[in-house]
Amino acid sequence: MRAVFATPPSGAGRASLFPFTADGAALVADLRLTRAAYPGEKEIEDLVEEARRAGAGFGELWATATLGTRLGGTKRVPHPLVGELVPDSDVLKVPDHDMRIMTFTAEPGTPDAEGPDRLRAAAEGADVSV
Repeated sequence: MRAVFATPPSGAGRASLFPFTADGAALVADLRLTRAAYPGEKEIEDLVEEARRAGAGFGELWATATLGTRLGGTKRVPHPLVGELVPDSDVLKVPDHDMRIMTFTAEPGTPDAEGPDRLRAAAEGADVSV
């Protein structure tokens, strides 16, 4: 939530971690469901207020009263070393628990599949600039 809606420090030279798109709308809809499941939970209320103060469109989306949860799609992840990655994502809900497991996959041989390999190489000290 903070990575999507937080205003970057002045001079940071970047917007929030993810562009304000359907990802943000789905995140707000999911937060609304979580808030309904845990009414009066201080940490959730604090997060909602923090996001409202941060701006970046949260208040506008919160006012729509949309409920929902995301079970899959694509995820845009900008990365300074390997460029933008757009893997497919699936959310697996664990029955009878408030746990979700998010998986990311990409078609072999595509830039989205090669990005994690380049990140591993960077961690080992190889030059992987885009």
